[in-house]
Amino acid sequence: MKTSTIWIIIIIVVLIGVVIWISYGMTNNTSTNTTINTSQTSVTTTVPSTIQVLTLNTATSTKLGTYLVDPNGMTLYTFNKDTQGVSNCTGTCLIDWPPYVVSTFSPNVGNGIVGVVQSITRTDGSIQVTYKGMPLYFWKNDINPGDTTGNGVGGFSVAKP
Repeated sequence: MKTSTIWIIIIIVVLIGVVIWISYGMTNNTSTNTTINTSQTSVTTTVPSTIQVLTLNTATSTKLGTYLVDPNGMTLYTFNKDTQGVSNCTGTCLIDWPPYVVSTFSPNVGNGIVGVVQSITRTDGSIQVTYKGMPLYFWKNDINPGDTTGNGVGGFSVAKP
């Protein structure tokens, strides 16, 4: 085979690949491009926006058993003064116990989550995640994933699945 024929075949294959790549990009409007730059390389990856981060997952400790955590592994708590669908943690309570809020509610849960995951709209308009109707909170002194230092403090308990 002649060298010029090989080059023509290579060019045709590359052009077909470019056309397929462009047509995929045109029809896949639900993606997010992420570019990572280093001093030597620039890499762009496309991640479909349909990938969901877990809204709730579980963790286990020998002391507390299984309890709920957010996608980062931070412990979630319930407040004994709340009622189903109503947060009674307001004012200074929110300084110590920030609510588990999300920008868009699209529940996706891990294994072991058997209760209903919903949300409520707080008076400030933020969307707070609830589990079995009870609003969920973080404890300001939990620093690392798996910390459960807020359990039993001021009427708050780790949220159980």
